[in-house]
Amino acid sequence: MSRPLPVAALSLVAASLLAPALSHGHARFLEPKPRNAADNLKDPLGPCGNVKRTTMSTTYTAGQLINVKWEETVDHPGCFLVDLSVGGDMNFMPLANIKHSKAGIVPRPYMTQVQLPQGVTCKDCTLRLRQLMLANDGATCPPSPIAAGATYYSCADVQIDSAPDMAGSTAD
Repeated sequence: MSRPLPVAALSLVAASLLAPALSHGHARFLEPKPRNAADNLKDPLGPCGNVKRTTMSTTYTAGQLINVKWEETVDHPGCFLVDLSVGGDMNFMPLANIKHSKAGIVPRPYMTQVQLPQGVTCKDCTLRLRQLMLANDGATCPPSPIAAGATYYSCADVQIDSAPDMAGSTAD
């Protein structure tokens, strides 16, 4: 014999069916500070998940070796690419290719150091993290071509200033 559900239970069921599904992304920058904390920015919304520049940026020096930190929020075989654009979120240049790790649990922290190019300065640079999802961790990464729907993004606004000129300085 079935009993009718109480109104509160019916409301809860209806709300769960009508609510948008929570999106669990894959990776996001921790350092430098990202444009936003979203971890679900997936192509075709690239090159930065359709997230516009902010007024906050991290300042570096041309040629500087910098720490880059991120977390993987959903485990998936593939690799992570760190790229730099010197303006307009276009013409990204590769800085690092990091293999996926299965060590630990998610969220899984990652850190690497990347060398910023010598002689490159810009006020509106973008550091971009891409997670490329592949069928297995043994596959070549990045593949050529990169399959549609296989990339998650996180971007940080950065500024790169010229290195101080030490040639003319003297010690006191």
